[in-house]
Amino acid sequence: MVICLKRLCKTKIFNNHKFFDFIRKFSNLQNILIYSGGSMKSALQKIDNSLYKLESGIIVTLLLSLVGAGVLQILLRRLTDFAIPDLEISMRWAVVWLTFFGASLATRQSKHVSVDAIGRLFHGLGKIWLNIFIDLFSLFIVVLLAYTSWSFVLEEREFGTTVMNDLPAWIIEIIFPLGFGLIAFRLILKIILNLLELRKKREG
Repeated sequence: MVICLKRLCKTKIFNNHKFFDFIRKFSNLQNILIYSGGSMKSALQKIDNSLYKLESGIIVTLLLSLVGAGVLQILLRRLTDFAIPDLEISMRWAVVWLTFFGASLATRQSKHVSVDAIGRLFHGLGKIWLNIFIDLFSLFIVVLLAYTSWSFVLEEREFGTTVMNDLPAWIIEIIFPLGFGLIAFRLILKIILNLLELRKKREG
């Protein structure tokens, strides 16, 4: 994460007019949604639920694997004075993967950024607009991190960096752009759903 942030400070993305063109186009999304049918909300919720099940399954698998690997390593050291090489490194990376999938689920539940003191001052449409603003700001930061981490992974692949018995490092590090991409996708879904909710309240 620290590496990604350092590279973000040096990147030329802030001078990339295409990126800001995308942001400006995305800001007009509400005008497009005004003419959308109610089926869009149902479709987005189905996508969200499917992604939730997939992420939950991965998280449970990673947790069980971590517990099993930890217990196995302890037993081997106590009983045989032998430890599986690189298992602890694998467990550390499993924690990193677990963190990103957990962050995606936290984003789904609106627990990524919480401003309770300000949130109490807004109600109705104001509360929805506040959520949209928070999600847009979060999306901007996450997109930058995804872009930077993707560049980092490409460089690692080019340099041929290896970990854990000559395993290409980029295969494990792909979780950085993938994780930020998942979070960004979650934020986009939340923004669209909030815009649809705004439309519903205005029509009602």
